[in-house]
Amino acid sequence: MPEAAELGLRDRFGARGYYLHILGYHEGSLREDEVAEELEKVRMYIEDVEKLLEARKGA
Repeated sequence: MPEAAELGLRDRFGARGYYLHILGYHEGSLREDEVAEELEKVRMYIEDVEKLLEARKGA
């Protein structure tokens, strides 16, 4: 799916997993503001995926 590659979805997903799951959950090394920033990135990621799915549905 070229659109997913253009949006960098795989890399973005991996980054969120690392920051939130590894650094946040396992290591507990993220500050509250860093968690909020990462969660905002998750929100933007979800919005991009939703737009991609809507575009594919309409095609």
